[in-house]
Amino acid sequence: MLGLSHPGHFDKVAALCPAVYRDSPFAPLGQIREAVVRTGAEPRIVFGIWQLSRRYLSSAEEWRRFSPLVLIEALAVQHARPSLYLSAGLYDRYGLYEGTERLAQRAAQRGVPTEWHPLYGGTLRHRHRIARGIPGALSAPQRVVDRGSAGSQPG
Repeated sequence: MLGLSHPGHFDKVAALCPAVYRDSPFAPLGQIREAVVRTGAEPRIVFGIWQLSRRYLSSAEEWRRFSPLVLIEALAVQHARPSLYLSAGLYDRYGLYEGTERLAQRAAQRGVPTEWHPLYGGTLRHRHRIARGIPGALSAPQRVVDRGSAGSQPG
């Protein structure tokens, strides 16, 4: 996410179903299989993303330079921080929910103004609901909203 790589250039960042994965594409194949089971993602999609990532990133070190979960840790110590609007569907075929929820949690714990909008169901099914919230989030004063996980409070 460009907004986390260059936080001084952005006041607010909206990421809808961002490609945030807990596991590196350079993790052992068994770990990737476990992630598929853990997230309920569609195996063909995840392994396609895994192969594509390994084609365009040269190493685990390079992946860490782009991973939002790594970038948020560095962002916390900097003074200029954009506020975040994050949204993901609980039952998405790409396995994005787990990483996006973790990003929202870590951002809020680090004091980054964060709006987390978990959605019950798949991501594409709720694109109209996601899109409605963006203009207000980007134009409103910064605030912190933690709506919990989708399992306990559908968005």
